[in-house]
This record gives sequence, C-alpha cells and structure tokens, in this order.
Amino acid sequence: MHHNPIVLPPKEVMSRKLSEVDNSLFVKWHLYPMLLKAAGTKKTAVGVVTLLRLSIEEATRGMPEEIQRALTVRIPKFVDALVIDRSVRIEAKEFFRKDPEHALL
Repeated sequence: MHHNPIVLPPKEVMSRKLSEVDNSLFVKWHLYPMLLKAAGTKKTAVGVVTLLRLSIEEATRGMPEEIQRALTVRIPKFVDALVIDRSVRIEAKEFFRKDPEHALL
C-alpha cells in the first residue's frame, strides 16, 4: 500500500455524492452525518475504508445484522463517490476486497 493521502470533498459535495449512492432516509439520518464530519479531511485509502466501516458499524448498532451487511457491501460504491484519485480509489477497494468483514486498521 502506498499510503498516499487524499482530501475528502467539502461537506456539500460529499453530501451530494453520497446521496447518489444511497438516498434512503435511514442513511441520510444515521450514516451520512457521521461521514460528513470527515469532509475536507486527509485520508489514506485505508483511512477511507476504515471511516466507512466504523461509521456503518456505529449507524447500525443494535439493528439487524442484515442492515450492516447491506451497507457494508456498498463500501466500494461509497469509495467511488468520495475518492477522486484513481490510484487511491483502487487501493481502497483492493484493501476492502481482501477482507470485507474486517477492513479496519
């Protein structure tokens, strides 16, 4: 892994791009507010996947496991929406693909 940092989009852009992936009320009210706190921050490919995994886990705490799984399988789409740099996008999705259940640091 190269650990090249990228800057996540500004809050307004990030919100729009996330909504293009999933515009359901649940994710808009529970998941996206956590992700939007990271808008404009520097992240590596691993950091982006970690942010997504931890936010999904927090947003779905106490809910049926199927909801967490349904959001977790969308991580590659969330990565596509949030990461402009092609090499970092590929690295993040490869990191997730290697261990989708435990893609954390």
